[in-house]
Amino acid sequence: MIVALLDTSREGHPNGDLTADQLEWLDELGSRADRSVLVFGHHPVWDAAGEPRSDKTFGLLPDATDALVATFVRRPRLVGWFAGHTHRNRVVRRPERPEVPFAEVACVKDYPGSWAEYRVFDGGILQVHRRISTPDALAWSERTRAMFGGAYPLYARGRGSDRCFVVDGPNVEYV
Repeated sequence: MIVALLDTSREGHPNGDLTADQLEWLDELGSRADRSVLVFGHHPVWDAAGEPRSDKTFGLLPDATDALVATFVRRPRLVGWFAGHTHRNRVVRRPERPEVPFAEVACVKDYPGSWAEYRVFDGGILQVHRRISTPDALAWSERTRAMFGGAYPLYARGRGSDRCFVVDGPNVEYV
């Protein structure tokens, strides 16, 4: 497995972007990769199915998202995009490559106080959701559960399929 890291930050902006140089680098990496490539950035992709196209998105700008997805379409060895920023667990599937998770992973400091572990096997890669376990950290996480009028758990936790899933493997049934 190969891990690729891209800086999506934009100084003074809450959303992210990717440069042409970064996308060219990823495209070249994907063209020569002899194994699966997990790609990590800070901002999640813009969700075309659930959000109007706007540069006010909280994730990657729509144009950057389109260019990133196009790179994934060209390079089958690119098998997943993993980001944070939103402090929630969510997976977006794009019709161009529905088997690829464009995932957001919750944070350890707020409810649910979790992180993702990637288990690499000969036959595939899994994302496994892990929760913090020390009493002080759990107590803080539980305090943050009440944020946003108590709606934070619904936002942050996500579905089970947003937390634990097969990233890449031969016997994957994609939705």
